[in-house]
Amino acid sequence: MLFKDLLVRKRKPFPGKIYWECDDLRYGKADWIQISGLDTSQQRTNWHDNLNFDIFKQWRYNQNDSLVQRDTILKAFSFPRKPAAVKGNYRDNEFHIETSAVGSFSIFISPEMVNMDKPVTIFVNGLKRMSRLPEYNKKFIMRNFNSDRDRKAIWVDEFKIPAIR
Repeated sequence: MLFKDLLVRKRKPFPGKIYWECDDLRYGKADWIQISGLDTSQQRTNWHDNLNFDIFKQWRYNQNDSLVQRDTILKAFSFPRKPAAVKGNYRDNEFHIETSAVGSFSIFISPEMVNMDKPVTIFVNGLKRMSRLPEYNKKFIMRNFNSDRDRKAIWVDEFKIPAIR
């Protein structure tokens, strides 16, 4: 069933809306956004939900190799570090991003997403943070392609958004 689903599923590398959360910068990139710095001393925003939940019943095998149910109090997931999250969208060369416990982040640009002849404007938490023309940066294009060999999402420019406070 899983493989059947994978055969018909199509990747969308430039989604108009995005949500990404991480507690480790090694896993900070998703599609066109990358969390490049954490600031977990910040208070979480009200939309940044704790996705964990309690487990009160647990199934285990006993010594007779039979499944038995036990009462317990556990969290479903172990999150040893506090996460940071971003959510956002883009349309007509405007990006609107909200952050929670994020120190810094980057937006990756593809000609499939924006009009390269017009400035890209980035709003972060409701404030205009940056506006400039995107450019075709050959070194950046080659570095990104060589790192992941992704032929579907070719990134031509990066907008780095420094510390958000």
